[in-house]
Amino acid sequence: MKKILCLLLTSVLLLSTAYAMETGSIMINGTQKRNINIHATGDNPMEPGISPTTGENLSELAARLQLPETYGGMVKTGKYYPMLVQISNPNGGIGQNAPWFASYADVMYETMLSGDGITRHTAIFNNVLPEIVGPLRSIRSHHLAIQAEWNCPYLFHGKQDMYVDPLMIELNKARPGTTYSRKLNTVGILLNGTDGNTKPYKSGDRHFRVNKTQIDAPNNAGYRLAEIQKEVCPAEWDFNNHTYVFTDQLPLGGDDASFIYVDWRQAVNNSRLEYDPEANVYERYVYLANDPQKAALYDELTLTNPVLVNRDKTGEGTFTFEIEHANPITFTNVIVQYVTIDWNGQGTKFIPAGKGKDGTGNADYFMGGKHYQGVWKRDSIFDRTVFYGPDGYEMPLLRGKTLIIMMDTKDNRSVSYDP
Repeated sequence: MKKILCLLLTSVLLLSTAYAMETGSIMINGTQKRNINIHATGDNPMEPGISPTTGENLSELAARLQLPETYGGMVKTGKYYPMLVQISNPNGGIGQNAPWFASYADVMYETMLSGDGITRHTAIFNNVLPEIVGPLRSIRSHHLAIQAEWNCPYLFHGKQDMYVDPLMIELNKARPGTTYSRKLNTVGILLNGTDGNTKPYKSGDRHFRVNKTQIDAPNNAGYRLAEIQKEVCPAEWDFNNHTYVFTDQLPLGGDDASFIYVDWRQAVNNSRLEYDPEANVYERYVYLANDPQKAALYDELTLTNPVLVNRDKTGEGTFTFEIEHANPITFTNVIVQYVTIDWNGQGTKFIPAGKGKDGTGNADYFMGGKHYQGVWKRDSIFDRTVFYGPDGYEMPLLRGKTLIIMMDTKDNRSVSYDP
């Protein structure tokens, strides 16, 4: 049965709450120097049968999920092949703007898109590649810096040349044999939906639109993720080892943290994360811009049974779907990575590793209802960001999905928490 927009909106769970800056909550100081002596580490070994992105047993995960034939990912192939997807986040990514099948993402970044505090999500899919993902939107230079540390295919829809290309030039200098527009797209690494329709990742409805009567444009562009990875992306690629350290038990110490409040100074993107002790995850709620006393559960949309309704002269197809809200998008680990961003209008000159080749900053960790302080360090634009705990060693994460909030240290943006 077709789901219409009013059903989509009414299916969103609304909760009464106080605004993000709760009285008495503990404010994190993202800039104060922390006297943590880092014990630098290299890459972590990949354990056979264990996901490097979530630490879960792949066989057990496959048995539990029972994925359709049209899905892919490490649970099916046993092969590490991460895919980076730029997911739109209009009006907080709730209601009809909720992301599609995003509960399958292993790692999700929330970053600012512009200096006004609007945010966007960048997701890593590895364990499971759903048949389709979206809605896709454009990238900025700091998103390319995320791609540089994973060195994997990146699906997005548009870029800002003035600020993106200088970083791409730097990346290509350090990776001989690749140039931005001529080779990376050709080999299936940078997959830009606004490029010409002759691109292989746009043929055969691999790139499509949802009918705007169901989901408003421009937040209705999608990709067939599993098919693109299988048919377009290089079978062999020199991925960075991005394996995290995982544990089954909480680290010692820490203080209680059942509620996390994220304030971007932008009403449509402010959020709260609540710890669910039974599921051992944080649920995310987005405050309503027109009523900050209420928040909506951050969940996914499922799009099924596509029906072609139009094909324009370029060949791009527009489809109607059966659309409904499905799984909440929850996180076992929440990491707040404090970064300083140099904003210039809508674009950025920001590289997470700082203006030079390396960088560091404060990091805060929430897991199991506890809060821990630490720091992060990235040796170069091509190295993974390592998150260190209060003892100076790499912070072990609980097995499960991770949210990384790249929080700007400027303009009174803040993160706080309550027991």
